[in-house]
Amino acid sequence: MHLEDLVTELLARILQVLDHPRDLLSLVRASPHCFRVYAQSPVLILSPVLKNAIPPDVLYHALACGLVPSTPSQTVREAFLRDYLQSKPLTFPTDQITITALFGLCLRTCYLVNDYSTRAMRALNLEPDAGKATASALSSTERARFQRAFFRYELYCRVFPVDHHAQCSSLVPAHEQFTQFLARMAPWEAEEMTCVHHYFTVLIGGFIDDLEDQLVETVLTAPGVCHPPVLAHSPSPKPAKRRKIRTTTVNGLIIDLHAPSWEPIQKDIDDRQSPADNTDTVPFDNLDLHDLDIFTKDGRFRSPKFVSYVASLGLSFMYRLVLADKDQRRRIIQENTPVWRDFLPEALDHAPGDRPKTTMPDGIDNNHLSHPNLGYFRFKRSKEEVHFRILHDSILNCPLRERAYVFWDTDRILCPVVSDQLQKARYMDPEMVDLQFDRYEVESAEERLKGVQIPWAQMERIIEEFGSVFDPLMYY
Repeated sequence: MHLEDLVTELLARILQVLDHPRDLLSLVRASPHCFRVYAQSPVLILSPVLKNAIPPDVLYHALACGLVPSTPSQTVREAFLRDYLQSKPLTFPTDQITITALFGLCLRTCYLVNDYSTRAMRALNLEPDAGKATASALSSTERARFQRAFFRYELYCRVFPVDHHAQCSSLVPAHEQFTQFLARMAPWEAEEMTCVHHYFTVLIGGFIDDLEDQLVETVLTAPGVCHPPVLAHSPSPKPAKRRKIRTTTVNGLIIDLHAPSWEPIQKDIDDRQSPADNTDTVPFDNLDLHDLDIFTKDGRFRSPKFVSYVASLGLSFMYRLVLADKDQRRRIIQENTPVWRDFLPEALDHAPGDRPKTTMPDGIDNNHLSHPNLGYFRFKRSKEEVHFRILHDSILNCPLRERAYVFWDTDRILCPVVSDQLQKARYMDPEMVDLQFDRYEVESAEERLKGVQIPWAQMERIIEEFGSVFDPLMYY
């Protein structure tokens, strides 16, 4: 029997028991009959699917995201946060606009949760095709922890938005973000959000690295480009692309590093140095004067601030960035760099440094969402119950956040493979941490192209193609 043969009432019931937004979308797009049934009463279909997809303990945070005032005054914002942090009951929406918006948020969250958890398992050396039980799909409580962290992060982005009336500013300064929100959460709850921020910054950093590679390749293949004499006879004077290398540290920790690729560019060097275009050449430097700030050495140094700003734009923005093609992604980055503001990293800098020592409660192995997971107690890098920071020396927390240590169930944490990798991540050599996570450790595009001369006409083309187009006036 085909779907088209089912009566409307039965098909509607089938759609209502789905537990993933993607499954509903797939059926509605693939089957005209399913689409007609959905279109007759979308609210009656979407509501149960959302309740199936979002666990009851997490639904509260998802609903709160849709209730954040669009232009909150300080009084309105504080009242909203007071109610939210006191877990005031929220009613499930009944209007189609709100439910559709919640469905979209849930769809994006599920996608990002799957991506982060997959990357974390890979970092733990848990390959799904290895047939290991530890590489199995997320449990219901693991998925709930991931979802809650993403919804809380989205709420934080909405409650503390960008100040579009002032460049490089937030509507709420960092110290108020901490006192109004983070200080009223347990440190482990803030750490779950911080792991989401880490995941986003790694993604964005990778996209910017890809964009740098595109810029370098574009410069090196531009007609009339001139290389420094010492490199003039090299098939590829500077590496145009980086390649990812999976390696094992001396203590057995599995990490991914990015190294230059020395494969020659697919264009002959003589073509690149065509005499016809070799007149009126200029050095490919002083990029900050040409709206190419993110490709400079100073831009590399300030890159974490640029990356954090992009991450602060929320889940919908990140979902669009992740799914964009190369050209779309370049445009999105151009439109949102080089900009920075007070956000989660700056807010956590206001956390007190001295707190009581952490004590692990009884019953920690029940995986209940009301308390931290076992990974938090076993592997966090302080015996005190403090909010872990993001900036400066707190980069040493990155290996644990990369491996999503605060989300796994007890059974997975106790698996020897997982426990061993997390223990090694906790004590990872600081030099290796810097090499993997400190963006300043890598040469900027400007440094990689030092000494290169390029015709001014080609320089103008590259500025047009890669230069920042951020315009704060567009928000007025």
